Amino acid sequence: MSTTRKMGRLFTRWHRTLAWLGGAALLIWGVSGIMHPIMGEFGPQTKTFMPPMRALDLQDTKPIDQIVADAGIAQAQVVRVVPGERGSLWQITETQDAPRRYFDPTTGEELPDMD
Repeated sequence: MSTTRKMGRLFTRWHRTLAWLGGAALLIWGVSGIMHPIMGEFGPQTKTFMPPMRALDLQDTKPIDQIVADAGIAQAQVVRVVPGERGSLWQITETQDAPRRYFDPTTGEELPDMD
């Protein structure tokens, strides 16, 4: 048998083996693509989709109108309580274009660069 013929058979065998491996990989990929939406729809579901809640203690806080007046804010558009690193903070928005300002609820101290 000639060398060319032996090489041809070797290449044909490798080509078929790689084709089977590629076909198996393609089949696994396709089944995985079909299974993901099915698992998402019928798998375990959360009862409610809500972010974690933090306990809010406003017992020792200064009144918000006093904090706003001390900060020199003429009119606040939005005032919210937001979680911070050290606990809850007052977030005060004066205008939509102005950066939000953050205050410690117990001391009324402004916390710069928190946004």
